[in-house]
Amino acid sequence: MESNIKFDLEDSDDAMAHLRCIKSLELALVIWDMDQWLRNEVKHHGKEGYQEVRDHLWSIMNEHGIILDELII
Repeated sequence: MESNIKFDLEDSDDAMAHLRCIKSLELALVIWDMDQWLRNEVKHHGKEGYQEVRDHLWSIMNEHGIILDELII
């Protein structure tokens, strides 16, 4: 199975879509790093309030169909 995506980089909308595609892994890694930092703060530093922030982050991701394990692992 193969998939090809073609962009006209002279078209501003296509150029933005291209940039979003090539930066998607980096964005997923930023979200992953933030989630892991929040997890660490709760687990090792007793910052229980951060769990609410982490839960909210996951809620937003779920609303948008983002499952980090699918994107990173």
